[in-house]
Amino acid sequence: MIPDNYLFRWMLHKVNPGQDPQNSYYTVPEAAFRDMARRIESLHPGRILYTFDDGYSTDFEVSLPILEEIGAEPRSYFFISTAWIGKEGHLTKTQLRQLASRSVSVGTHGHTHIYFDRLKDKRLAEELSVSRQIVEEVTGKPVNALSVPGGRCNNRLTGLALAAGYKRIFTSNPWDKEIDGIRYLGRYCIHRENLLRLPRIYSHPVFYRNLLVLEHFGKRNLRDLLSGKFFTFPQ
Repeated sequence: MIPDNYLFRWMLHKVNPGQDPQNSYYTVPEAAFRDMARRIESLHPGRILYTFDDGYSTDFEVSLPILEEIGAEPRSYFFISTAWIGKEGHLTKTQLRQLASRSVSVGTHGHTHIYFDRLKDKRLAEELSVSRQIVEEVTGKPVNALSVPGGRCNNRLTGLALAAGYKRIFTSNPWDKEIDGIRYLGRYCIHRENLLRLPRIYSHPVFYRNLLVLEHFGKRNLRDLLSGKFFTFPQ
């Protein structure tokens, strides 16, 4: 489970500087994110870790100012897909360097954002090492945390991540585990279809934290059952 010092680790992607989420499942309007963050910080100050995947330019332009407003800048993590640095809509090297100069934490999200479970060991090792090297060169800071693209990984990741210098891996599962010195840290994804549910989570966080684990476990095992696999439990 998520440690008691944090009720939740939110996982976000692009925060759009307007009301229209641009037809993206993972894009949250700026006003909705600001309202969500203000409300939960007023109810449970200092109890949420905010994480952002992919490395959109809005991380610096939109999300960071909101985190500053609510005093959550030191409780925020930005995970960068390094092949996208400088691409349209993504952080430039200058923005990434400025972002890392603040009290936030920066990690990697792979180099090309390809799903890790699709890769042979050699290619996966390259994704891990190249992305870490680029982020460290741009920011001038050590990197030891990784977010898994699409939440897709398998048991091979632990050893390869250790060899590449990582100590923490953030996942899309709402539970934690530790394997051979690597901490796997669970998150709850915020997207446009669950925004209306968030006020209930704010009001009863411990209940919903446990409910989300059961929901995730049930969905995963239903998928495994339909594909012919046996039921499995969180490791």
